[in-house]
Amino acid sequence: MKSDDFRREIGAWRQMESCREYFFADLIKATSALYNIPVSTLVSHHRDREITKLRWRVYWIGRTELGLSFSQVATLFRRDHTTILHGIKKYKQLAAEDGEPAAREQLKKTATAIA
Repeated sequence: MKSDDFRREIGAWRQMESCREYFFADLIKATSALYNIPVSTLVSHHRDREITKLRWRVYWIGRTELGLSFSQVATLFRRDHTTILHGIKKYKQLAAEDGEPAAREQLKKTATAIA
């Protein structure tokens, strides 16, 4: 993901309500809207690489920033908790290789502030 993508997501998340119980569903909707991907595609079992990366990022934010359990994240995506665990591990690997540490740090701060 490029820095511009992170900035667009951060802008959309800042506009959302900070109510924790609705935030994760709103995060899914915002990600869907930003990338012009239907929510049904984002939560489906579609295996396109870019959609999968976005899905992994949403898993990571739900787990690490919102403190949701693997099972809670899995329920919204109609998946097993081990799929969420795998996705988070893959996202961390991609983020480390991405070369965008400043954008990732800003994303983390914003997600924490909203939650």
